[in-house]
Amino acid sequence: MNFRIFFNVLFFTIFFLSSCAQEESKINGISFVASPKEVTQEHINPIIAINANHAAIMPFGFIKNLEHPEIGYNSDR
Repeated sequence: MNFRIFFNVLFFTIFFLSSCAQEESKINGISFVASPKEVTQEHINPIIAINANHAAIMPFGFIKNLEHPEIGYNSDR
């Protein structure tokens, strides 16, 4: 019985330590939020300059009325 407990503890310890020892690369990200214009190389160059390696593109939409759930984008106010 003691061998079984020892084996389980040893197994989970090795498993835990091996999963924690992995080195992950740092995420340098930037967000594009509700851009009304098309993204061009002019927009990309500053992102490259700050060494961003991830980009999130987040569109913005809204619903005026819950009874008619049509999503609106880029409307004139």
